[in-house]
Amino acid sequence: MLLFHLDILEEIIKYLLMKNSYQPIRKNYCFLKFWINLLLQIKHFLTYFITQ
Repeated sequence: MLLFHLDILEEIIKYLLMKNSYQPIRKNYCFLKFWINLLLQIKHFLTYFITQ
């Protein structure tokens, strides 16, 4: 269930990234990229933890 929510969150962030990509605001992009990486790491950790 939690992994499912993380997937949705990831999609939302990806959408925001796409939306922001044409804007010259570099800071926002870096911020979103940081969150995407964080979410992916949490997801990988949880996947590993659940499958063990």
